[in-house]
Amino acid sequence: KEHPLVLFADDMQWADAPSLNLIKTMITDAENRYLFIIGAYRDKEVDALHPLMAAINDIKNSGHALHTIHLEPLKHEAVENFVADALNIQNRSEAKELLELLNTRTEGNPFFLKQFLNTLYEDGSLFFNTVKSEWSWDISRISATYLPDNAQNLMTEKIKKLHSDAQQL
Repeated sequence: KEHPLVLFADDMQWADAPSLNLIKTMITDAENRYLFIIGAYRDKEVDALHPLMAAINDIKNSGHALHTIHLEPLKHEAVENFVADALNIQNRSEAKELLELLNTRTEGNPFFLKQFLNTLYEDGSLFFNTVKSEWSWDISRISATYLPDNAQNLMTEKIKKLHSDAQQL
């Protein structure tokens, strides 16, 4: 009671049936009064027949509290704030083109935004200018940089960049 347990399970759209049953049992067990389970999943990757949806319905039907929070993409201002904070941009008007491009390309998806910034850094389109002690970028290279349209394609592209031995593993 003094030390409740919080369990966070990510990517539940990929969970197997035994894992979903374990979580369902943990939630519906009357003895587990000090357990808080948070599950995250991509709703675009599950349909009404998905095992996760069946588990969610079972939990709802058991009378246990279950709350859903649907996360939307970041709004334009939030994307600007994220990038401005990450790159310590003091004058947003000087970075307007970069901020607009990142917002448009990532459509406010925080995962893609972070990954895209990492990709730009790795390929040298985004770099720290040690002479000026500030972040700089090549907007034409950034405009031409490929950004996969979903997480699976993004990870596939990252794997393709690994050494062949690592890819085999």
